[in-house]
Amino acid sequence: MPILSKTELFKILPSEAHDVVFKAHRINELRRLQGREQTQSFIDDRGIVSLFTGTELPSIQEAIEGTLASDTHDGIIKSGFGIAWIWAQDLPDQSRCMYCLFLREKATFIARRHWASLIAMGSPDHHQARKAKYISAIAYQLANYIETQGPTSGDLLRKALGHTGRSGGQTFRRARRELEKQWIIVPIGIGEHRRGADPHTWELTGRWLPSHILEEALALSRQEAMANILLAGIDATLAVDEQAVFRWFGWTRSITGRLVKGLLEREACFRVDGSNPILISQTLVDAWPRV
Repeated sequence: MPILSKTELFKILPSEAHDVVFKAHRINELRRLQGREQTQSFIDDRGIVSLFTGTELPSIQEAIEGTLASDTHDGIIKSGFGIAWIWAQDLPDQSRCMYCLFLREKATFIARRHWASLIAMGSPDHHQARKAKYISAIAYQLANYIETQGPTSGDLLRKALGHTGRSGGQTFRRARRELEKQWIIVPIGIGEHRRGADPHTWELTGRWLPSHILEEALALSRQEAMANILLAGIDATLAVDEQAVFRWFGWTRSITGRLVKGLLEREACFRVDGSNPILISQTLVDAWPRV
């Protein structure tokens, strides 16, 4: 069966569960986000939030409009998109939320309580990561440049290391993604969006994060961290097509399947059987009949 989109899933939710989910996602004209502070609280509450539409997560773009993307003309939230991008420039904050290209490699905000698990999934020290061959020589050069020069815009970083032209741009983007996937770098600023440009300012994650987060990450195994982040995604959505979670993080199906099985066995989340099995959070159990 095709994976249910957020809109398709929301249409078949039991009535009481529907109300809980819509309230959490702020899909309501009366609960629309009115400013940056409310948006920051929205991120704190849900834990993991997409900036724009297109994922199963709560979306800042949709919460600004108070409606699902597909409920608008041409499937686009025109005003919500622009406002979300403007607000996003002020949201990354060492005390509250991190911005990254994460779930399905889309713009995502992650609340502080999940940072240790994110870091534990990678290798944030680029020297150690290169020694262990987790990153390429080019990615290592990028990290070294940021280490010596400080926070650097993507465009300046690309030009400084000579990755110009189409092929150079592709090489740069691959190397940058290597560093992002290992949580070696994190975008700490978002500039004006220009076609073909990198609007982000990049910093070493280990230098940007509070030191105690790194210490907490050391206490977690990679498997524990992956399970924590997977559960955080399910809790953020409240309800999601089970097959959708297999494409969230780029993990193999066998790894994701083992993690889902573990979460279900310890009742950290629950499965609702059907033609499209649905994973629901503990929060939604009381509102869902016959779980």
